[in-house]
Amino acid sequence: MQPSQQRSWQERKSTEAVDLPQWSARLGCAPLVCQLLTQRCISSLEEAQTFLTASLSQLPDPMALSGMDKAVDRLVQAIEA
Repeated sequence: MQPSQQRSWQERKSTEAVDLPQWSARLGCAPLVCQLLTQRCISSLEEAQTFLTASLSQLPDPMALSGMDKAVDRLVQAIEA
């Protein structure tokens, strides 16, 4: 990859000040995971728990993703080959 095409990560600042060690202890995960949750605008322990324990029924429909129909067709083609 040429230097002009390299991308760098931009840290998103959390909008909420939370007690990361407390979240870590309550959620049973690393403080870094808790920090990432706050950067996703998750501002309560309840929201964090819901996010971390989401069931398949709570996830958005993957077929709504752009190009998913083509990806599925390609997978079917590869399986049948």
